[in-house]
Amino acid sequence: MLSGGPGVLRRAIRPLLSVAAIFTTAKSFRRSPVLGSPLLNACGLHVARLIVAHLMMGLRIRLFGVMVPAPDRRAFARTGLIIKPDFLPPELFARIVAEAERYQGGVQEFQEGEAITRRAMFDDPASAPGPATRSLETWKPLARTMAMASGGAPAIWSIECVVHGAGDPQATLHSDTFHPTAKCWLYLTDVGPTEGPFMYVVGSNRLTWRRLVWEYRRSRIARDLDDGHSEHGSLRATSDDLIELGLAEPRAIAVKANTLVVANTYGFHKRSMAPAGAMRTAIMGYARDNPFLPVSLPPVGVAQGLLARGRQRYFRWLRRETEAGRIAGRRVYVGRLDR
Repeated sequence: MLSGGPGVLRRAIRPLLSVAAIFTTAKSFRRSPVLGSPLLNACGLHVARLIVAHLMMGLRIRLFGVMVPAPDRRAFARTGLIIKPDFLPPELFARIVAEAERYQGGVQEFQEGEAITRRAMFDDPASAPGPATRSLETWKPLARTMAMASGGAPAIWSIECVVHGAGDPQATLHSDTFHPTAKCWLYLTDVGPTEGPFMYVVGSNRLTWRRLVWEYRRSRIARDLDDGHSEHGSLRATSDDLIELGLAEPRAIAVKANTLVVANTYGFHKRSMAPAGAMRTAIMGYARDNPFLPVSLPPVGVAQGLLARGRQRYFRWLRRETEAGRIAGRRVYVGRLDR
């Protein structure tokens, strides 16, 4: 009989899992000996993943785009952004703002540098967003826009409060991952220059030849980068990189309350700097799916129940781990978002 059977089995399976990760959302060059291999990336592994993922997600985005007005489809494809002022009916927006201001419930808080992000997750059993806020999950204009932007991936929703501070890594220009993903913010307050508006490099969502060359060069050295993010697949970019890519400097998206901003976060983006303690609040949606799948499992019927239960179990686990101090930079509490 083999001694140490489970350990031997894990060692035997680990290389297979590393290879299988090629066809998933896995992105870390540092953690994966396959994805981070200089030899394989010199042979074009990272570039091949990019091309296949963007082709597949492009088909999915076009499929779900039939439900979205043509001007929004065109803007999203060309720029990577959809910006819609006065998005909600005034009565519904006023109810959501009131619920956010009165919120007293479970909050997930994490700190990066001196910046703090607090979220009341819709699927966290300890959170309690109000009924008007929860209704946004199924409000058709929003749901259809996010379905298009994410290629049908189910979105995760939260009330988000960002408190600006020094040393924020989100204030460095970056791409979230190697394939199209969608984030949106429905701003509950005005966001001007002093509130640190979202910034985006218009057109950086497109997989051009220049971007492929840039990604190829970066992939060959990514495993050995040491900025805390690029080596894990969220590539950082500088002004010189933008010049090499033929892209303009990032645009600050200053908006009035009740403006929806949807972004393809494969494109380069960041938070702009703001005075320490400056705060902004929004309903935030986030959707990322396996980009190699031709379709996403729609969150309806049995699948909807399984998805909801899976997320609830995840947030219970996350709360336990955070309370035990096993996740650096995270805290949980019950109370207000703007404390």
